[in-house]
Amino acid sequence: MFDRGIVCYFGNLIILNSIAYYNVLCLIRLIDEPSFTLEQLKILFNECVPLSAHFQATCGLEKVHQFVLDIQASFDSMESKDDFKEVLEMLGIYTTIIHGWCEHYFPWYVGELFPQRTKEDVQEMARMWGL
Repeated sequence: MFDRGIVCYFGNLIILNSIAYYNVLCLIRLIDEPSFTLEQLKILFNECVPLSAHFQATCGLEKVHQFVLDIQASFDSMESKDDFKEVLEMLGIYTTIIHGWCEHYFPWYVGELFPQRTKEDVQEMARMWGL
């Protein structure tokens, strides 16, 4: 079984993906709320999604981040909430697929290459560096 350090390291990938996935689903639900305008939805998108997507890129999910950047670049061409919904539904589908991949198909055994270091390991490394 994996130790806590490995589970936490790879758990971040899943948690971040879930955050973006959840944010996208919330935005999709708000599209049908009459009191939200297209401009308000764009603001919410910019506040809720890009940071998670950027961090996902640092974890190896660069396409998620690029997809979000492409959506932001298309904002000026969106004329209705239906346009926004169509694009967000595609992002929702994509993040659902990535989420499933992380949960079910990610090669978890790779975590064995990144063992958690003990206090003794750190002391030995410091000794080796003359610290």
